[in-house]
Amino acid sequence: MTTQIWTKDQTKAQDGHAMANGVPFLSLMEVAGSKVAQYIRTRLKFEQRQIEVLAGKGANGGDGLVVARYLAPYYDVTVRLVDGVPRFDGAEAMLRAAQSLGAQVKTGWPADLAADLLVDGVFGTGFHGSVNNTPLADIYESINRRQIPVVAIDLLSGVAADSGDYHGPSINALATITFGASKWGHWGYPGASMRGELVVADIGLGVIGESTDCWLDARTAKEWLPSLSQLGHKYQRGRVVVVGGSKNMAGAPLLSAMAALRTGAGLVTLIVPQGVADRIAAPPTILVHEGPGSHGSLHWSDEETRLAAAADVIVVGPGLGQGVAPAVLEALLGLGKPTVIDADGLRLLKQYSRGTGTSAPMILTPHSGEAARLLDLQDVDQDRPKAARQLMDRYQATVILKGAYSIIGDMGKLTVNPTGTPEMATPGSGDVLAGMVGSLLAQGLDPGAAAALAAYWHGWAGMVAKNRYGQSVVATDLIDGIAKARRWVEDQACPSSAPTSM
Repeated sequence: MTTQIWTKDQTKAQDGHAMANGVPFLSLMEVAGSKVAQYIRTRLKFEQRQIEVLAGKGANGGDGLVVARYLAPYYDVTVRLVDGVPRFDGAEAMLRAAQSLGAQVKTGWPADLAADLLVDGVFGTGFHGSVNNTPLADIYESINRRQIPVVAIDLLSGVAADSGDYHGPSINALATITFGASKWGHWGYPGASMRGELVVADIGLGVIGESTDCWLDARTAKEWLPSLSQLGHKYQRGRVVVVGGSKNMAGAPLLSAMAALRTGAGLVTLIVPQGVADRIAAPPTILVHEGPGSHGSLHWSDEETRLAAAADVIVVGPGLGQGVAPAVLEALLGLGKPTVIDADGLRLLKQYSRGTGTSAPMILTPHSGEAARLLDLQDVDQDRPKAARQLMDRYQATVILKGAYSIIGDMGKLTVNPTGTPEMATPGSGDVLAGMVGSLLAQGLDPGAAAALAAYWHGWAGMVAKNRYGQSVVATDLIDGIAKARRWVEDQACPSSAPTSM
């Protein structure tokens, strides 16, 4: 199974390439529909009787006709032609074939539903706009009232194929069967929470070239894990400096530092403002330097520059607070070291001009709100892939757009992290991630691999913590879970949210 993620245009290109190489349009539709029916019969093992197939006017509706034909010998199948017979040559014959095997055919939108299972073949990847104030909205309301399970063909109708954006009544599929590769609509918001189990079916499209975008699979993650040399020492495992902390957020940089150590860094140094070190009670495994400061905010001097210059990687921002001048970030980036910029460091970045000529590789770790501020937007969640690309381009940086299914942007390519759990949405979780990124950079991974592996590993640490604490996970639990999570990565454990194949 490919890990690629296709846009709507790439999907059309794949279809076109297959047909140009002698695969008829109707043959693609035949295989697609048969795969959906196969899922319902063998994977879902659906045992109730009434199945209703909603068929739209396009290719998605044609797939639905094939599904109906394959299921008709085993179930009571009704095909709903919501906008007439699908508009392509051969649709009438496909409809008659389904009828000949016992499928009933009705036209128009149903006033209500009484099925045991609904197959959604209305819109697919071609839809754009809102479901609100359409007949489909009424259908979704009926599904919710009756709690009817839904299997979506390619994409739940109403979800934008390239972003996952959706405007309509709340609706969740039991499963989505897509073809060739997953689409951005399966990973963006809120589409990712609506798709149910995601199954990628091989219908013989093949792959033309390499899509730049993908989701991170277990095999690749394992390959990226740093290994230890038999003759190695701590300095070869990388030196990380964490710059952060303030009067009211003293613990944040300590979380980053502890995470960096647990992820394998050889030496970690904290640079915090005067008066903060006594408040955090750092363990003896972490070096702590108190820089100058006033009112609990960090100032900067040549001594801090010297310490930072000795590091392989700098992490700046956790708990830094609002009182730090942009000159601090300018001094750090001027060292040319790979720099992870998180939290309040991103606020400094917004004020900083990269025109100073620094060559420091930057890894930005914004959540949605921080990303919106960096891009001067009100909201980025309506199109997270677009926002990740814009952040890459504007700041010439590697990006982790954090959240469920974090998007990692590097060198023009987007990678989705499939690991994680809602329990990770807790104060300090991002500080832990920033430390993990810094650690992997210090151990020699390139920025894109370090960012993607850190997000993946961080997500597994969240699963470890969830298994132990349920909904009571806090950030220190994530750090405690890093070691066991590494074993899961080594064992190539597959996250439940990752697509499966058929």
